[in-house]
Amino acid sequence: MLLGLNTAMHPFYIGITELSYQPKQKMIQGSTKLFLDDVMKDIKLEGAGSFNPQLKTKEQSAVLFAYFKKHLKLRSATSAKQINQTSYFSLNPIGWEVEEDAIWIHFTASAKSFQCVEVSNNLLFATCNQQVHIYKITNGAKKINDRVMAPTALWQGCFE
Repeated sequence: MLLGLNTAMHPFYIGITELSYQPKQKMIQGSTKLFLDDVMKDIKLEGAGSFNPQLKTKEQSAVLFAYFKKHLKLRSATSAKQINQTSYFSLNPIGWEVEEDAIWIHFTASAKSFQCVEVSNNLLFATCNQQVHIYKITNGAKKINDRVMAPTALWQGCFE
């Protein structure tokens, strides 16, 4: 979906976050895909330094991961009523890779349960007020697909 578009001027502002719960390990494995040029602009606009994906150094990764963890937050609970009583998970970025005009950011988080999920995601909101975030969330055979559009950053859903 994000591939093949001209990075100088793309007509869509879409990000995809995939979350997969691994119940045996009590862990969420996640990946987020965004337009690379938008990530670079957003980091610069925040005054958080600059991100140059051609320099795959610890410093560049630190800039990217700090930005990412500031703008993407997850939490879960066993019911929708309990979700506001839980804390956001500590995201553990495990790597990133560039794929044509997009960047994938991979991460994990420990989670005791994953029945109801909340995602707070305002990645790229500083750059684009038309940003759309698509979610593909799995818990075993159960799946949720949904989206939010800027300025809405908060999404909640429960597996039935």
